[in-house]
Parts: sequence; C-alpha cells; structure tokens
Amino acid sequence: MRLILEFEGLLADVMPALYAAHRDAATSVGWSRLDEATFRRLIRTKGRDADVLPGAKAVKVEAYERAFRERVEDDASIASLSAFSRLADSLRQLGRFGTIVAVTLGTNLGARRVWLGRQGWAGSIESFERLDVDPRRRPAELRILSENDARTVVVATSDAVVRSADAADLFTVAVSSGTCSVKRLQQAGPRVVYRGLDELAESLKAGGADLVRAGLLPIT
Repeated sequence: MRLILEFEGLLADVMPALYAAHRDAATSVGWSRLDEATFRRLIRTKGRDADVLPGAKAVKVEAYERAFRERVEDDASIASLSAFSRLADSLRQLGRFGTIVAVTLGTNLGARRVWLGRQGWAGSIESFERLDVDPRRRPAELRILSENDARTVVVATSDAVVRSADAADLFTVAVSSGTCSVKRLQQAGPRVVYRGLDELAESLKAGGADLVRAGLLPIT
C-alpha cells in the first residue's frame, strides 16, 4: 500500500502562517486586514475566490496577491509552521500499512524539506515531492508516485489535489483539517472525507471497512 499525503493541512498546520501573510500583504498595499476568524472562514469556504480585501480595486488586489504569495513561500514563513498534535501516532499507524510519501503544491520545496527534517517523525516519510504548478501535469505525477500500487490512497486537504488524484484514477481520501471546508472537498469528489488524519489511521487499524465500501481493494 502507498499513502500519498498532502503536506499542507495534514503534516503542517498552515492557517496561522497564511493569516500572518495576509496581515503583512494587506499592510504592504495600504489596505485594512481581516480579523483572523473571518480570514480563516473565507479561505476555507471560498478558496482563491475569497474576497479578503473588501472594496479594493483590481490593481490593489493584484499587488496584494503577489505580496501574499511571496510571504507564504518565504523561508521564514515555512519555518514558522507547526505540526499537528498526535501526528506521530497517526503516521506510525499508517506506516504499518505501507509506504508514506508527501506532496505539496507550494513552490518552496527546499524550505519544506528543512522543516520536515526537524520533526521527530520525519523518518516515517519516504520522500517529499512538489506537484507541478500546471494542474494538467499533476495526475501523471501522482500516478508515478503511486508506483502502480493498486492500493494507493491519496490523502488530500485541498480540492485541487483531490481533483488531480481523481483524474489519475487513484483512490482519494479528503481531510478537512486544512484550508478547505468539508463542502468544498466533497464537491471535488473524494471517496471518503475525514476530519483528521487520525480518523484514517483508526479506520485502517480497524480493517478499513468504510474505505473498502468506497472502492478500495480489501486490506490484507
């Protein structure tokens, strides 16, 4: 079995860093920032369509988006990320069923690998790769990472990775602990939606009946 885990929202809690980037980017373009609760709600429910600079003209929004992306991907922002609690236990359980690899849609893979290397559970992850910025290339990349294992499970926290995994004909589980609400994840078409990675680990430990009902080959 191979488990392909999305870095953001599964291994690292990125929402505090995203809000810090919003706060700094809004200040840099001379616009008021949202409070953190409102920002989180809009990002999770609207994603890229979220209006995080209410009333701003298009030119200011474009400047904000450039500044926001730069801050999200800088080394300091990534270094500030925190791992989820109980993650080591979940990864240890998952590792009993197969190989774990991590993927990200972010551009600064080097800083993410440095962050990962500082975690006590980093040895649970066999490899860490960046998916292409072009979504048309991601299904092929995910198929390569699956190594033709029929029991590959892609565990995604973003609707973008869910759609790419579905296009690759891979069994996809969505987890709502990241930047997407349950509704957005469901609309992308995963087989199963969990609230946290621990729920997937517990399901596999118990035999994965819900996963098998959703189409995964029986776990032996």
